[in-house]
Amino acid sequence: MSPLPIRLAVQTLRANLLRTVLSTLGIVMGAASLSAVLALGDGAEAFARRRIEGEGLLSILLSAKTFDRIDGVRVPRTAPVQFAPADVGALAETLGPGAGVTLIRKAILRWRTAPEAAATTPPAEHAAMANGLAVAGAVAPARVQAGRPLAAADLAGETPVAVVSAPVARTVAATPVAAVGQDLIVAGRRVRIVGVLPDRAGRDEPLVMLSLALLMALTSDIQEPHALVVQAPDIEAVEPLKATATRWATARYADGVTVAATGLQRLRDVAQGILLFKLLMGAFTAIALLVGGIGIMNVLLASVLERTREIGVRRAVGATRGDIVAQFLAESIAISGTGSLLGLALGLAGAFAFTAVMRARSEALIYAAVTPQTVLASLVAALVTGVVFGLYPAFRAARLPPVEAIRAE
Repeated sequence: MSPLPIRLAVQTLRANLLRTVLSTLGIVMGAASLSAVLALGDGAEAFARRRIEGEGLLSILLSAKTFDRIDGVRVPRTAPVQFAPADVGALAETLGPGAGVTLIRKAILRWRTAPEAAATTPPAEHAAMANGLAVAGAVAPARVQAGRPLAAADLAGETPVAVVSAPVARTVAATPVAAVGQDLIVAGRRVRIVGVLPDRAGRDEPLVMLSLALLMALTSDIQEPHALVVQAPDIEAVEPLKATATRWATARYADGVTVAATGLQRLRDVAQGILLFKLLMGAFTAIALLVGGIGIMNVLLASVLERTREIGVRRAVGATRGDIVAQFLAESIAISGTGSLLGLALGLAGAFAFTAVMRARSEALIYAAVTPQTVLASLVAALVTGVVFGLYPAFRAARLPPVEAIRAE
């Protein structure tokens, strides 16, 4: 579009400033509604991602097959696959940077608080699932709410340190932070707590995470076959990492290993639910954009009637129908473009303010977020609305007969 139609459009809109402002308000409210809804959807998706990551649902489990099903009957395997520490490095190298690989061996161990620990309950002997870990890759074997995860130096030998679940921490101290640094007696050996796993609201079981070497030194009574756990860096990486891990397991152990993404289906369900929310609410907010588009069309139709003589003069001195269409479309785009920018800013500000008030007034975990897709969708929707509703007035103006238009009063 040449500069002339744009310059004429700006001059015309400035000459009818009040009418221009009123027609722009419709687009502002429509774009604001759409951007606010999309920002709330983005915030819900970002929060869901954080919760999923915190619950360890970005993991892929490689476990040994312990039985075969023959004619509907489960037949135990006599020699299931036993993963070795060498498998950790081999799988990590195959998956590449960004994915962490952990070898897990599990055993039931007896443990109790150390005599000098400031326990909230009287010292007693308990049983817990103990996980022995050998790790390779860039992802830590566990996220913690207090303290730190097991470091590479801890996992390399029999360093007497552990990361424990929240139920274990509560037997040692009143808070997770206070439990860090306290000692446990695990299978007769003193072990220092260096981290506490996130509390999962009653779904946790007593768990003690140790280095693989330390677990093997404490007991040889392994309760379950070994397993490899792959930790993906983000949601999008789960599917391709699962495919790569499956190819690696098949090449190394034929059909002796099962590969499963523990939270993959839940991730898909969450993403689908949020997408449906965006589409549904976006459809409702589109009504506001339609109202704004109708306002633009009314303003331009009134402008065509008022400027019939001007249109006729321009046609008489050589302006083509395309020039007339371009002039009125430029006015429509100017209105919708300005309205979309103002609406985007207003909608995002409103979404962040609304969620902040909700969190302050209640315990609702509601957030807003901004993504490039949200910004682009809001701007494009408002601009397209302006163009679509500006077409009819533009073509109507271009079809006016020049001679009759000049004689119009």
